[in-house]
Amino acid sequence: MKTLNEWKYEIAFNNERYIDAKNYTLLLKPQEKAVMDLQLEFYRKHFSFDALIGKLRTADERRQSTLLLVACKNIKNILHTPRVLKQYYLKIINSELPRYKNTLVAILNESIKKSGKVNPSKKLYKAILGSYYGVTKRKMKKYAKRKMEFVPLSQKLTEFSYINQVRDMERFMVADEVGQGIFGKYSLYNTQFAYNNLFGLGEYHFEKPTTGANDLFVINSNNYALSINKLNHMIYLNLYPGKGHFLNSVYSKSRITCFDLGATYLINGWSLFAMWHYNQNTYTRNLKAIGGKVGEAFLAGNFEKGYMRAYNFLLGILPKDEATKYLILMTQYPGYLESYLFGAIATEESINKGFASSPLNLINSYKNVNLGDFFFEYK
Repeated sequence: MKTLNEWKYEIAFNNERYIDAKNYTLLLKPQEKAVMDLQLEFYRKHFSFDALIGKLRTADERRQSTLLLVACKNIKNILHTPRVLKQYYLKIINSELPRYKNTLVAILNESIKKSGKVNPSKKLYKAILGSYYGVTKRKMKKYAKRKMEFVPLSQKLTEFSYINQVRDMERFMVADEVGQGIFGKYSLYNTQFAYNNLFGLGEYHFEKPTTGANDLFVINSNNYALSINKLNHMIYLNLYPGKGHFLNSVYSKSRITCFDLGATYLINGWSLFAMWHYNQNTYTRNLKAIGGKVGEAFLAGNFEKGYMRAYNFLLGILPKDEATKYLILMTQYPGYLESYLFGAIATEESINKGFASSPLNLINSYKNVNLGDFFFEYK
């Protein structure tokens, strides 16, 4: 059975994907199944305007009509879109989807109206986090109080410098006995690295191609517009012990994996925890403060006000396009950023409580672990 990484944002529009994921829950323990079923029903019922736009952009005309019918039929369950994003979406509609302008504007306006004081995702967070919910709220407030530190502009690197930086970091991971004692053996030594200049596309990321050699990672930059700090960020979230093991030893060998490619909150949280707690520098300390502000927005009593507080904070420290990207992820893709933020705190707690005394056991069981296993066993 195949369940894809982004099942959460597919099943509102795709019945086959829903059935596939639903069938998997039959393999779970009763407590785990209850949490997974709650997630499934949430993502089956709720959808966001951004996810709808994303589907429409890649669908043929017949599929576009079907997607709009599904959205209109289920309009009462659309997730809230902050008013500040209205012009952003109108620009996309006018330039890419003018044929459906009237319908899309009506759907967008309906999603903007859905503010209210109760975040519909909160019930989901409580069920997933279990007894971690209270400590997560407290730690988010603690992190949010941290002051941002000045970060000097980094010199742009050449392609040669990028690959050398990654190689140096890889050698550090192989030799780092202390880090391996916490995060597990590094399993990607002598990996192949390639560089790709995106030429003005405005993005930079680190990827493992889904086809070809299992040991190839690609550094994508935009005219070398990638600082050493950002490069280290991408390395931690893709190569660090545990995350690297999962990608190379579990995910790459087969797409037939466990629910949501394993315990997403644990895997994402594990890599963010590594960066926050082991690579102590100005960039990661700032990222922890940003994470606290963003996390507070998820758990705020009035989530519209919480989101806007976080957005205004981000506008003060990031370019507008990056702050907007955060706001879209916060409001349109529930479960994405949270898996990193909440997962990092859960990882921290599991280590504090002694569970991580055998990290290799945990890492090697990623292919069998799911989110329910983690939160039910380690309360």
